Amino acid sequence: MRVGILTFHWAYNYGAVLQAYALQQTLIRMGHEVNILDYRPPHLVSRIGPLGFRSGSPVHVFRMKLRFDGFRKNYLNLTRTLRTTKDLRKTVQSYDALIVGSDQVWNQNIIRGDWNYFLAFADGVRRVSYAADFGQPQQMSENRADLSNLLDRFDHIAVRTSLSKEIARTLTSRDVKVVLDPTLLHDFSETTAKVQIAEPYILVYNIWSGVNRQVLASLTRDIAAKSKVPVYCVSWSPDFPMADRQLRSIGPVEWLAYFRRAAFICTDSYHGFLFAIKNRKPFTAVCLNNRASRIVELAERYGLRNSVVSSASDTNSRDVSAIAVDYDHVHKLIEQDAEDSKAFLCGALLMRYEHRGSRFPVEELIT
Repeated sequence: MRVGILTFHWAYNYGAVLQAYALQQTLIRMGHEVNILDYRPPHLVSRIGPLGFRSGSPVHVFRMKLRFDGFRKNYLNLTRTLRTTKDLRKTVQSYDALIVGSDQVWNQNIIRGDWNYFLAFADGVRRVSYAADFGQPQQMSENRADLSNLLDRFDHIAVRTSLSKEIARTLTSRDVKVVLDPTLLHDFSETTAKVQIAEPYILVYNIWSGVNRQVLASLTRDIAAKSKVPVYCVSWSPDFPMADRQLRSIGPVEWLAYFRRAAFICTDSYHGFLFAIKNRKPFTAVCLNNRASRIVELAERYGLRNSVVSSASDTNSRDVSAIAVDYDHVHKLIEQDAEDSKAFLCGALLMRYEHRGSRFPVEELIT
């Protein structure tokens, strides 16, 4: 089957680019011919600033952008650049199915009425969402009628969080599944970078400002003092406090390498949290804003709640650096959820899947 993916692959954001690649590779391994629709809507691309634009000098930003663009060129199967709904309609005629997701592609506060992310243009093509996310509870209420109509036209709907499921179920009578972020379906073993690191280090991946950043800095300071190892940081904002090394110019491949080699990870990012788990690292995740529920949800599911700080007072109640994680147990649970997620994809794309005890009966998905 020829499958197109619509997502936020164009953002200069590590999680956005890596989830797009992971979904592409998962579908290719299932035997599909896959492209990522290179949809770059000017009204969004110009408004959403890339990670790193406030960090370091213009030279750092330029190098970071080059590495992101190189990753997209070398790893993503992109169509020609598409900027309008007309471009999308013309391109979609050659596909059997379209998948929208993952990432916050349904967050109305981001897309602001761009119905292309609900596949409004996709007449005559199988419509599927995979791990699409509304991102936060507050959405633009004036669009409810349009959203309901568009969701009712999907063949299958899967979202990334329970919150997104609750929002979707208020808008449509269709069945809505919760599946894993695609980065948990792929191992990224083929992505390697020549990163010279001769010492253990704490890796900080910071994307939020305000209290999130303050608490993350306080935790990192305490952990560094106890472990006596340097702090490396990738941060949206300039110069994270007490960092011994600011990683301002790295691309997605280098980002993966630093996560693989870290001794401890401190983050307030959803994908930072996921890649700490993927790499079996001791970590702490700070969750103090209205988009943090997705981290807390998975932490509770996988028995990682003690490593998550969801209030400023948590920093005084326990030593996060001393928490041991049973990653054999955690990865066993993730593997089961990954099987379920792949079963959903196969069923939604009219395939049989040899899964082990999936909670999603494929026969119920094939219509």
